[in-house]
Amino acid sequence: MKRVLLFLIVLVVFIFILGVLMACAAAQETAAKPKEAPAAQAPKPVVAPTARLQAAKTAYVKNVDGGSIGFDTVTTTLEGWGRYQLVNSPEKADLLIEVSSPDDSDGGVAISSSTATTASGKYEPSTKTTRDLSSGGGPMRLMVRDAKTNTTLWSASEQVKGALKKNARENNLVEAAQKLMAKFHDRVESAKSNE
Repeated sequence: MKRVLLFLIVLVVFIFILGVLMACAAAQETAAKPKEAPAAQAPKPVVAPTARLQAAKTAYVKNVDGGSIGFDTVTTTLEGWGRYQLVNSPEKADLLIEVSSPDDSDGGVAISSSTATTASGKYEPSTKTTRDLSSGGGPMRLMVRDAKTNTTLWSASEQVKGALKKNARENNLVEAAQKLMAKFHDRVESAKSNE
């Protein structure tokens, strides 16, 4: 009877030690597995560009290249639209609106010539004559980016009509900027009405 009792005690101790060893092995195996990154568990949903344009509340307008007429027209049109509150720094904005336009002073007529004098002091016609009959046209571009991710959400360009007179060139710049803003407005508002 003592032997059976001793055998049972040894068996219980053996099973206990075996259980402790198995628990330790399982704990080490769990600790050795790499943990999954939280991003892999819950990926962020991708927001469509038009939805991002509609969700934005603030915008920062930047003159990337060219004269001020296109920039001023875009800024004034945005203020009149009232869809976005214009802010004074990109850090405060939901959208970055970048304007690139031809320079206001490009174009017009510039003609130059030179004459040469000989040793006798007489003027002779020169072979050097230059003319610049540029009309001041070129593309105006509007690019709208997400301020947080710098992702381009919308962009378009409009060809500025050329003109020799300064007043006509300036009017053509305003017209091109207004056309771009109409395209942008239609993109944001027409998508909203389709929902």
